[in-house]
Amino acid sequence: MVRVQNEIHKADEQVRHNTNRFLIAACCYVTALTGFAISIADKIKTGTDGQPYKMPNATAYIKKVQAKGSLRKKKKMVMC
Repeated sequence: MVRVQNEIHKADEQVRHNTNRFLIAACCYVTALTGFAISIADKIKTGTDGQPYKMPNATAYIKKVQAKGSLRKKKKMVMC
C-alpha cells in the first residue's frame, strides 16, 4: 500500500489505473486494511479529472462499498 502511495503518480496511465484498482480491491476484501487504504486514497487523489478514460475515485468507491455492507464479500460465479 505504501508503494502504491509513493509510485502511483510517477507511473504510466495504465499502470496508474491498475494500481488504483488494486487499492480498491485489496481494501474491500481485507477489512483490516480499509482504514489505511482510505487514508492513502485521500492522499493520492485519483479520479477522472483530465484523463482519457474513467478511473474510479478510490475513496468514494471504498466508502460506497462500506455503506452497502459488501466488505469482504466475493462473487460466487465469474461471468466471462
